Amino acid sequence: MNEPIESLRQHLAAAATPAERALWLNRLAYALHHTDPTEARNLAKQALTLSAREGDKRGEAESYRVIGNCWNVMGNYARAEINFQRSERLLRHVASPEGLSATLLGLGLTCYFTGEYVRSLEYLQESLELAERAGELRTIMLARNAVGSTYRQLTDYPRALQEFHQSLAMAEQLGSETELPMGNIAIIYYMQEEYEKSLEMMVQVLELLRASGDRRNEAACLGNLASLHHHLNDTETSIQHWNQAMLLHQELGNDGGIAFTLRAIGELHEMEQDYPRAVECYQRSEALARQIHATPHLVATLNKLGVLWHTLGEHQQALAVLQEAETIATTIGDSYFAMSACESIAETLEATGDVSEALHYYRKYHALFMEVEGHEKQRQIANVEIRAAIEAANRERELLRLRAETLEREMELKNRELTSLAMQLVQKNEFLETLSHQMRDLQSTQSGAGSNVGNIIRQVEATRNQSNDWELFEAQFRSTHQGFIERLLARAPMLSPAELKVCAMMKINLSTKEIANILCCSARTVEHHRYKVRSKLELEVADNLGTFLAGL
Repeated sequence: MNEPIESLRQHLAAAATPAERALWLNRLAYALHHTDPTEARNLAKQALTLSAREGDKRGEAESYRVIGNCWNVMGNYARAEINFQRSERLLRHVASPEGLSATLLGLGLTCYFTGEYVRSLEYLQESLELAERAGELRTIMLARNAVGSTYRQLTDYPRALQEFHQSLAMAEQLGSETELPMGNIAIIYYMQEEYEKSLEMMVQVLELLRASGDRRNEAACLGNLASLHHHLNDTETSIQHWNQAMLLHQELGNDGGIAFTLRAIGELHEMEQDYPRAVECYQRSEALARQIHATPHLVATLNKLGVLWHTLGEHQQALAVLQEAETIATTIGDSYFAMSACESIAETLEATGDVSEALHYYRKYHALFMEVEGHEKQRQIANVEIRAAIEAANRERELLRLRAETLEREMELKNRELTSLAMQLVQKNEFLETLSHQMRDLQSTQSGAGSNVGNIIRQVEATRNQSNDWELFEAQFRSTHQGFIERLLARAPMLSPAELKVCAMMKINLSTKEIANILCCSARTVEHHRYKVRSKLELEVADNLGTFLAGL
């Protein structure tokens, strides 16, 4: 067990309160979600129960996010999306941009895995904006990597490389996880047939993965390296990498990875004309694919095995295997493998002299070929349309961002004007109060002037209590914070006019003394109003009234 995981377990064991225990359960679950998603999900569920019992909404949101990550690793994207959406709702409710950016990243990845690329980029873009605002470098790095992966799927390789390189720069700045964007950059080079550049980077990725102990991704990287060496006509090295990947898949208990690797090794043996070993690999892959009900693996392997039996002149075995492959491919709607099987069946039938039946399968092959070609053209058109939609959405988002910045600047200016008006009222009332005290002192020390001084004092007091001062402030406040009073009354309809005034002035961060000055009352009266407001809003003891009003 590596040290970070052990350290997290120690923190968990030492947790003294339910809140601390939930915190460390979630952290441990997140650390484990790639390597052991089942245990991670169970830990996060325990944390969820504790947070719900404590009324900790942020803790609940964190648990749902970790559970969503576990389901993504396990390939259950429907359940992943449900949990990420629960996390999103909670975080938007408690206004937590830090947690929200990570949750939106999870939603973006889920949509990416299900091929919903427009939705994926919408989530990822919002995640990026929140993370950049909060300076969350790791989330920025992961989001840019996910954006690059999405553009790679849309075959927009220049944009994908741009995002991957930005992600790599961020990873280097953090000093961690550089293998993630580097691996994706290597794959782009591979897809562009720049095999030497891809190989150079993939070797670096493999070293990083081995150093980090990430066995699952190490196996995947070895498979990529094996494919690279195959394209470079280095069959011996390719087989070595596949064998190393096989050992890792066996160690991890990844039966799907074992079945895929056996088929790949079989292909290399077939190329080397080592047919007995090729047949053995294909048959082992077939048996395992049947055992784990991995239908796509099974169809691909049956096609390979059938073609090999044809090559060896075993036509009846070839027909039996290829006809099963065609039946399964047709059942699951895989036109490509059905087409490949029909072509091989036709060639085998022709070799046996059954020309009429061969012609029947050639016709089926041609029809499926046209269907596959049509699907490929539709996919290319769809990718272009998606990229156009994404660009339009990006332009719209940029316009909205600029508009939001303008509104924010206007709001900032209005807030400054409102605060300035409030301070003018405070200064005016402080001056009038000082003047009133001075006049009272004068009245008590100078006889004969009592009547005149008393009139002046009454005029000063009347000026302090003029309602038009508040009306001026209220008009400016309603213009700046539109809907605040209405939202407040919707939450607590029984608030009095005086209590609403206190809330409005708290909204712009006026102190108790300044509020008392404007309202011409004592600080104790303002505190009483605050207490009544808290009671009517039904806030918990731990809830801060000022924070609540600021977020309303």
